[in-house]
Amino acid sequence: MILLLCVMALATLLGAFGAFFLKLGSAHFSLHPLKLLRNWQFLLGGCLYAASIPVYLFVLSRLPLSITYPLTSMQYIWVFLLSAIFLKERVHIWRWAGVCLIIGGITLLSL
Repeated sequence: MILLLCVMALATLLGAFGAFFLKLGSAHFSLHPLKLLRNWQFLLGGCLYAASIPVYLFVLSRLPLSITYPLTSMQYIWVFLLSAIFLKERVHIWRWAGVCLIIGGITLLSL
């Protein structure tokens, strides 16, 4: 069970980095196909999102949906941390409280 939770953390981390790089790539986003292919941040974000899918499916095949799906909320925590650290987004006390509630919920689900 612990190994599956670690694999699920990896899936959510891949998804969070996907969102992070999509955010960076969105600054130069264009629907023009050639410009889109040159936007390495946007492409990396999409690839990371895509890479998280088979990892998530692996966990989903071994744990009940009622446990696996709520664990995807770990992605919110990773995005929160990436945004605060690398994008220098302001973090208010209520956001920290929300992260603590998510961690508490994940802990309760995992027991």
